[in-house]
Amino acid sequence: MPISTILMNIIFFFIVPSILIIVYFLTNTNSIFSLYFGDTGKFVGFLTALLTYIYVVLTGFLVRESIKSSQQLILARHTLLRELEIDMDKIQRSKTVQISTNNGSFEPREFRYVLDQPLNWIYVKSDTEHGILSLPKYIDIEGQRHWLVRDKESCKCKEEQYLSSQAFHEVLLWFKRLKIAYNDKVVKNEDLLDLWRQILPFGVGDRLYYFFKYFSGKDEIESLIYIINQTISYCYELKRDAPINYYLNYASDEDRELLKPRNNAKKDYKHIMVTNK
Repeated sequence: MPISTILMNIIFFFIVPSILIIVYFLTNTNSIFSLYFGDTGKFVGFLTALLTYIYVVLTGFLVRESIKSSQQLILARHTLLRELEIDMDKIQRSKTVQISTNNGSFEPREFRYVLDQPLNWIYVKSDTEHGILSLPKYIDIEGQRHWLVRDKESCKCKEEQYLSSQAFHEVLLWFKRLKIAYNDKVVKNEDLLDLWRQILPFGVGDRLYYFFKYFSGKDEIESLIYIINQTISYCYELKRDAPINYYLNYASDEDRELLKPRNNAKKDYKHIMVTNK
């Protein structure tokens, strides 16, 4: 509720009634009021009627504005959630994956190609020296870097799979937007539950760990960690088996380590944080 609405409620639900009571008391007990206003009964009646009229009109206005504000918030919430679903679908449908072929070339695939499969992402350090940065192995395709997320040897897959820089940054921006809406109480816990199929895939299969390595630490991916944590916690609170089992079955030890909760939340995570492979 806006601060202005809160102040108006305080004024007209507490201050105005208090003034009416004080005026009534003074006009019936203080001779000075009688000296200036004569018949106190008429004065109190007139003043009470006037203030009551103002009070009723303004209260009605405040109630109408409060209802209008609530309706606008609900509409904004539904609009934002729909936009988040559409945006994540666009991200996952974008052809930001490149896979190697037998003839040494590469073929594009949709982002979901490296999310739908149960194989973990593998962080393979680049052979190129980058100073203090430890970057994963990458290739340049059409002027954009693509980072190795699965190789043939480690993942036992038929091709190497690379994900573009664009995809990493679009995902992170999506989670930052979601966190802002959540902290502003536009998005609620039940909305995170509805979005778990868009959220949790980035917290399992060493994907969260890969983001951690790609962005060189926790600071840049704080929104990613925060939203995944909030989603898991709420799912566990409601005992929702599908998302919890999904997380327990596919999260790596490294993913779990990054998602370790605050000390005061460990009780809620006691089943989630155990290794279950």
